[in-house]
Amino acid sequence: MDKIKNLQSGGGTLVFKALRRAEWLLERAEGGKYIIVISDGIDAVKSTALDVAGGATAKGIKTYTVGVGMDTDENFLKQLASKGNGLYFKPSESQNLRLVFSRPEEPEDKDKNPSLIVINTNHWITKN
Repeated sequence: MDKIKNLQSGGGTLVFKALRRAEWLLERAEGGKYIIVISDGIDAVKSTALDVAGGATAKGIKTYTVGVGMDTDENFLKQLASKGNGLYFKPSESQNLRLVFSRPEEPEDKDKNPSLIVINTNHWITKN
């Protein structure tokens, strides 16, 4: 906890290195294989990160991205999720990760209609 509290911003991000490490950890793992990148999307070598995400997809690993910060490069994070056969979540949509990665909960009132939650705003049905 202390290490997390003391993290400071600065320097450059190399997402591809984190993706390669995650891919290495997941290659031999059992069950679903997911990488979740939580980032502002400002990366020093975007093309390499996209290539690595595509390579992980070929191994059955999906890459999801969550944007954070005021100056989020949503375009890059959307591309990364697309290459990784995953989804991009805007900072305001991060609560939807629970819906994607957990079992649906039983509604408290079965007669009550559940509200609609759009998970993929880029799909042709839900776009705009």
